Amino acid sequence: ARSIIPDGIFSIAHSDQQKSLLFFLEVDMGTESLAGVSLQSIQAKVEAYKAIFRAGQYKKFESVLSGTFLGFRVLFLANTPNRFDQLCRLVASINNTDFVWLTDQDSMFREGIFDKIWVKGGRRENGPFSILGPTLAFKSTLEDHS
Repeated sequence: ARSIIPDGIFSIAHSDQQKSLLFFLEVDMGTESLAGVSLQSIQAKVEAYKAIFRAGQYKKFESVLSGTFLGFRVLFLANTPNRFDQLCRLVASINNTDFVWLTDQDSMFREGIFDKIWVKGGRRENGPFSILGPTLAFKSTLEDHS
């Protein structure tokens, strides 16, 4: 099995609902090819994450992050709106990618990571979502905290 090293790993817990979500973050600077067999390609990364899910390898993070995970989401943060469009088209063309959520850095800096800025599975027509779900979404820009 090929291993993959994400740019970040984190979890968010909701104590009232007793739920924890596991996230792998991929910061895309537009330098990796979209398709191809190299693990550096975005397509190969998505397939590698699918293999991690099928094998249950993400469960090893339960002890480290003190949560029980039924799965995970991969967050792709694109460096430009154009690259975001390319990534959405690619991810939408791959089967079973609802666990892959995408946005671009302009949206993230403008709205915050927890607002409805994420596209599931590359399918923009389904509308933007928040990684916190429909009821807990909120806008939080970096300027709010400076």
